[in-house]
Amino acid sequence: MFNDDLPVVMTEKDWVKCRSFDLPNAGFLRVSAVATEAAEENIVQLLRKLGAIRHG
Repeated sequence: MFNDDLPVVMTEKDWVKCRSFDLPNAGFLRVSAVATEAAEENIVQLLRKLGAIRHG
């Protein structure tokens, strides 16, 4: 898999999945996201269209 001494950087989610591997040079970055108002509205509209939500 990783057969060199280069650092491996991954998301925290992937690190949790890979922590059982022997990767002494592995580390993770915490990643978070915040949707813009426009993106949030698009998501709400899509969910309404799919019938996943009715109001709100």
